Amino acid sequence: MRCVAEWMHYSDEDIHETFAAEGIPYEISYIESQDYSIRTAMVSTGKKETLLIACHGAPGSLDFFLPYMKNLALLDAVDIVSYDRPGYGASGLGDALPSLDDQAEVIHEIKKKYSYDSYILLGHSYGGPIIVKHALQHPDRIDHLILVCPAIDPYSEKYFWFSPISYWPWTRWYVPDAFKVAGTEKYSHEEELRSLKSRMQKLEVPLLYIHGEQDAIAPAAGNIEFIKMMIPDSLLQMKLYPEGGHLIIWNDVNNITNDIRSVIR
Repeated sequence: MRCVAEWMHYSDEDIHETFAAEGIPYEISYIESQDYSIRTAMVSTGKKETLLIACHGAPGSLDFFLPYMKNLALLDAVDIVSYDRPGYGASGLGDALPSLDDQAEVIHEIKKKYSYDSYILLGHSYGGPIIVKHALQHPDRIDHLILVCPAIDPYSEKYFWFSPISYWPWTRWYVPDAFKVAGTEKYSHEEELRSLKSRMQKLEVPLLYIHGEQDAIAPAAGNIEFIKMMIPDSLLQMKLYPEGGHLIIWNDVNNITNDIRSVIR
């Protein structure tokens, strides 16, 4: 995985080289949403009925999902689009959008751009609550949600030594833009997640919950218990990896790919 400082340098040309080398048809687009120009990358090996929309955490960028977007076994079943969330990558780098409501609306604009019969939403880390919020606001045509190591429990929010450095005005100048956005988001996480909690029991979309039990960033125990409390058994499927950590989505691509495929109709 590339270091954080490189995320701001992943260009359209980098994406082009990645997919051209694999011979995979792709499209880069910029979608307008709430004064942001949101960069998306979509791959398709033929018209499918279902689009997988991948939402990264904080910090992050669309290329975090490249291992899945190049996976021909996965592309045989779905088309895939990944995007730079507002403030990251090429989507207004450094300009944070802390509101979960606003973040969820970005996905709505992506669905308007790429109209499919059905959608599967995949969210890693803080991308998890974003896709849940979207499913509450716009549940139409969503087949499944897949949360991987989500930071979704407001009572399990963790602050790290670098969090204040990326947030305080007198130290922000020293921090890469991606960290500034993550810092701004971090200090609104708990409030936003408390608001989400008040509505989560209205969720009607099936949810696959994946977590590495050694996750120290989005602590596994608290988040697992929270999701069990909020989502009825009839909608919830859980897959836990005893040795996995927060980065299991990159460290165990084969197993996570199989997990994704298990919910595709």
